[in-house]
Amino acid sequence: MLPFLDLDTVREDPVSTRQVFDCLRSRFNTFEPARVRVGEVPGWHNLKELQNAAQRLKGRTLLTGTVRNVQGTRRVSIRLLNPANGETLFAKVLNQNELQSNPSDVTEDWSRKIYDLLIMDNWSEFTNSNVDPGLRDKRASETIRAAEAALANYTISDLDNAIRLFTKAIDYEPSSSRAHADLAMAMTTRTHFVADRSYLERGKIEALRALALAPNSVDSHRALASVYFQEGKFEEAFEEEIRTIEIGGVTDKMAGFVAMVLDMLGRPDRALNWYPVASNLQPAPGWVNAGIGDCWMKLGDDEQAFLAYDRAIELQPAYSQGFIAKCRLHLLRGEIEAARQLCRARYQDLNGLGEMAQIAAQVEFFSRNYAAAEELYSKLMKSDAEGGGSFYGAISYRSALGRIKQELGANEQAGELLREALAAETAAFNAQPRNPEAVYRLAAVEACLNQTDAAMQHLRQAIALGWLDYRSLQKDPRFDSLQTQPELDTLINGLSAKVAELRSKTRKDK
Repeated sequence: MLPFLDLDTVREDPVSTRQVFDCLRSRFNTFEPARVRVGEVPGWHNLKELQNAAQRLKGRTLLTGTVRNVQGTRRVSIRLLNPANGETLFAKVLNQNELQSNPSDVTEDWSRKIYDLLIMDNWSEFTNSNVDPGLRDKRASETIRAAEAALANYTISDLDNAIRLFTKAIDYEPSSSRAHADLAMAMTTRTHFVADRSYLERGKIEALRALALAPNSVDSHRALASVYFQEGKFEEAFEEEIRTIEIGGVTDKMAGFVAMVLDMLGRPDRALNWYPVASNLQPAPGWVNAGIGDCWMKLGDDEQAFLAYDRAIELQPAYSQGFIAKCRLHLLRGEIEAARQLCRARYQDLNGLGEMAQIAAQVEFFSRNYAAAEELYSKLMKSDAEGGGSFYGAISYRSALGRIKQELGANEQAGELLREALAAETAAFNAQPRNPEAVYRLAAVEACLNQTDAAMQHLRQAIALGWLDYRSLQKDPRFDSLQTQPELDTLINGLSAKVAELRSKTRKDK
């Protein structure tokens, strides 16, 4: 038995570990002899460490789990693992009355199931019965695995190929929950690159189908969490992913996702507790470092942010995430030329319209080089008319171009673009009223149109929902009309003080 993870503090929970140990040992005494030994390696570490722990303990299985507070009560989840491959043999979320050491029907239920698995000679038949139908069919299985490989490359062309392959796998085996869940993930991921809601709508349909086929499937719950995230329902996304961890354990992607959601909810301090877990579990080093840097950037600790971004660049030089984030930090610090040089060098290498192009456009926009910004944002908008809003700074291409046209004296074009942007952002706000980015984007367009009262109201709302990036607010030309408003200074000063308090507390905790 290995230490349990407290999902609220992201630390070991010795009390719950001991409680489950005492309960299980007490119940085993009423069966035939069986031993329960406690190890020191946390149950959320990587498979190699878990296997070494099992060897030292001479255990046939490993038992671990999680604990969290739910509406004032402690909820414990347990998972019995096969040390050979880390596969879950049994999982259950327990109520408090199921953790009593004295005999009871409910206690005997889960402890008896664990005992029956311990005395089972061969788990093959048991585990094979739980294999997704799509992995039993050769054609479907090969297609799913090819699609998953394409999905991991994280480009639009690979995503489109993955979507095509997952759809074909479903044709081969319609009852495959995994194929439906994977298709949902591919669909929702694609909306990050191109703001086409039809992909998100289909992704949600596929996620719900996956859950209907396999209510306890980890893949299905992860897919639904991804849909919630893209819908701007961050509390729901967080809850769904935590439930996924309870039934399936922690993986690098799950820990990273939880950290990303907490960051969106205005808690980069809590997100920083999850990134080390993801880092310990990641198959290749480097992919979490940019996320760590983003948290420190929001907390205003630029030194730690630069260290994290440089590490991301060092470990993953083929990927642009670290370069983009470092460029963004230079921009927020007013180091325009450093941002421009870093960004332009990388943008020329890629010669594309991805996120490097977005940060290149943002550098020129924030530095008031409107002619260059107009050229870049025009190209971006031509490739994705509804795009930009989910990137750093929450700047939709349409709103940026509208503001640029104002500065260049093309008032008729500016008015048309900004009215279109207002309609789009109002619709997004109505669909995602608790998404701080959506509310912030609406405030930005309202400020461009000199709707001062509405802009200030929505800024206050965005901050209440978790928006922390006061440095963007200070530099973004879309908010120029509010710069003479005393209340804006009050908001920025209050936000700066809040960030300073979070930064101080996080440093102490680290």
